[in-house]
Amino acid sequence: MSKTVSTRGMLVVCKCLVRRRKKGFEVAYNATYYPCMDILCECLEDKASGSETCSVVLAGSRFYKNNGLSVFSMGKIGHTRMWKLSKRVCSTQPAGDLGPLCPFTIGVYVALMMAQIEFLRKKMHSYSEIVNGARLGSRNRVLRFDLIITQ
Repeated sequence: MSKTVSTRGMLVVCKCLVRRRKKGFEVAYNATYYPCMDILCECLEDKASGSETCSVVLAGSRFYKNNGLSVFSMGKIGHTRMWKLSKRVCSTQPAGDLGPLCPFTIGVYVALMMAQIEFLRKKMHSYSEIVNGARLGSRNRVLRFDLIITQ
């Protein structure tokens, strides 16, 4: 899906759904657009205020011995439910075969991308910056996106 969006655009991904499967796309898109926008707003505000940088520095300091406290280990994103499932699914697919695209997954993916595009445009970012793939806080907020979408 990412490759198709990158090379042919989101509209092509949406158009690949047959009429009877568009309802699942619409349900997912409508349910996730505004919750994703909320988290994206938080991400950019944290970045603009310097809070994100401070948080990263503080988190990094927790990985060293400090006054006799144990060292905390950095969590591994690959241990989350989504990444474990992805690994299992990908291991059963022939190389290059993504299998059938799920309308719900496409809806969530496109909603998040469109929310980010709209937010960045409202914050006066240039189109070139937007299309070159700014990912606002994707690494440190992935669990928030997972939680809010699951809810």
